[in-house]
Amino acid sequence: MTIENSQGHGSGVTEQIPDYDPYRQPAFRFAHIGKSTPSLTPTQLEAIAKSMRAEPQNVGAIATKDNDKIAAGFTYFGQFLAHDITISRHSGDESPALRLQSLYGHGPGAMPYLYAYYGTDFNDPAMRSLHHEESANYPIFRGVKLYIESVGGDQYDIRRLYTSQVPLMADTRNDQNFLLLQLHCAFIRFHNAVADWLNFKRPALTGEALFSETRKLVTWCYHRIIVEEYLKPLMYEGALVDRLAYPDHFLLFKPDEEPRMMPEFSRAALRIGHSQVQDVYTLNRAKERRRIFGRQSARNNSLREKDLRGFTKYPFINFEWPLFFDMPEQPLAQPSSAIDHTIADPLNALIFLKNRPALARINIARSEALPTGHAFASVLYPLVNEKTGAYHTLLTDDEVRLALGVEVKADALPLWLYILLEAEVKYGGQNLGVLGSHIVAEQIMWVLAHEPHSYLKHETPHVQKNNKDIQIDHDGLSAKFKHITMAGLIQFPKEMRRDIQQDFNQRIFHAGGRGTTG
Repeated sequence: MTIENSQGHGSGVTEQIPDYDPYRQPAFRFAHIGKSTPSLTPTQLEAIAKSMRAEPQNVGAIATKDNDKIAAGFTYFGQFLAHDITISRHSGDESPALRLQSLYGHGPGAMPYLYAYYGTDFNDPAMRSLHHEESANYPIFRGVKLYIESVGGDQYDIRRLYTSQVPLMADTRNDQNFLLLQLHCAFIRFHNAVADWLNFKRPALTGEALFSETRKLVTWCYHRIIVEEYLKPLMYEGALVDRLAYPDHFLLFKPDEEPRMMPEFSRAALRIGHSQVQDVYTLNRAKERRRIFGRQSARNNSLREKDLRGFTKYPFINFEWPLFFDMPEQPLAQPSSAIDHTIADPLNALIFLKNRPALARINIARSEALPTGHAFASVLYPLVNEKTGAYHTLLTDDEVRLALGVEVKADALPLWLYILLEAEVKYGGQNLGVLGSHIVAEQIMWVLAHEPHSYLKHETPHVQKNNKDIQIDHDGLSAKFKHITMAGLIQFPKEMRRDIQQDFNQRIFHAGGRGTTG
């Protein structure tokens, strides 16, 4: 089979590999399964592809095919995570990691264009107010903060080349759509706010030391959100994630070995988010809605429907975060799409790729190089049942036929499609089934277990109780971040400015007049 070389992402480089070679994947405990799949016929593939096409949604209508457990923003958090965990493969390193490399690149020394040249986020007026008027030349934060530009409201952008609008990012895949870009920018703003907060609490922290401590704290918060807010709601039971904090509960992979990107994850389970994409999103309380990708392909076509496709500098969009993540004292965010076999209409003809292929066909082709979902599940389910005392059953031919409307055997389904149907049939599309949960959770928790500053290693940060002002332990973690959520990460820059201003005012008051922050 010919596939795209992982080191040649976007370059069209291909290589010939066996459909499934167990010797290439020794960390997978069931590699001896081999490719036991009866191949689907062209007629069956065509019928399946047709059944996976969701009906186009009216831009003015509210989505009805919902996952009430998972807010719409976590679809794009999953995409952000997917890019982060795979970015090393595209730079020639096969070891997966979750270190926000897509944000930081190789650091301010190797990629200075990602970082602000001046003291503060001079294009973010709210951040500029924290410092003295001469902060444009303030050296403490030079090479510490990431560059960001305010467009207005909750909308931000990164640095772009002036003529082509090509984004200057460590991973340009994070510019694929407007929502993903805004999430990328939210992490930049959080990093910059944490740098301000750390420096205010510990004025001796500057330069490289301040950057290092800031990155460690931001990464820890990122890991916590992955575990507590992304993985647990996605699993068939949240307790699975807690169990996987202990190596003896892994059933698929070998967590004592150095982590690697397993094809069962990268070619199949990682792609479950494609089912969670809504065709149309509500952007603000004024009920403005846009399709994720419009139907016209010409980017310079003035008649093109306004959509959320990326790789462009967006004019101002009235975009509000509470529509995408649940925020305190706000109505619930709009939901993601159900995890099932149907794929949003814009993804059935990818307008930015040659020949406009359907994403479902791409995913099935990648997944067909692996054993079938049925082959994996028939080995995994008995182990899960024995370990937990539960009773989980495989998909039946009748369940598959009723869901797809296609005559196809359950044991012929490619792994990606089996995972989607397992979620749809067994759990109503509200979370993954047993097989999908184990592949996703074990791969991610395996990587997290080997991260040097992992949330799993510092789940309860030790806080210095003898200093109420600083409250930072030796790893740069604070009680302030102990229970961080995605909503808290987004709100932190505003709350941090308020807290520092209050603290600053108190210092001035107790000093009996004007004072300085350091």
